[in-house]
Amino acid sequence: MFHLFSKKKKTGEPFLFRIEDTFAMKNGDCVLAGEVTQGSIHVEDEVQYLDAKGNEIRKVRIGGIEYGREGLRETAALNPGGTYGSHYGILIKGHSKEEFEIDGSLRA
Repeated sequence: MFHLFSKKKKTGEPFLFRIEDTFAMKNGDCVLAGEVTQGSIHVEDEVQYLDAKGNEIRKVRIGGIEYGREGLRETAALNPGGTYGSHYGILIKGHSKEEFEIDGSLRA
């Protein structure tokens, strides 16, 4: 199996987000739940979706970012120390949850 992710987290690198789950919204959009393993992004940034094998599939735009109980945010980023716990929900507008695979990724 192809893995883009190493156990050591990297700060100061291009954004990489591992998809752990997908959720459908009533309006047809989807939320991707997962972990930032390096870098950061902002709402309205365009990122590349890669399937679980690492193949580039499509570009998507970030519609919103949620971080646990803190609610909506403008930025998703790896914790400054590169520690665990950088889990986010990322809203992708105009795409359904069936278009994304668990173990796929988003990268900038």
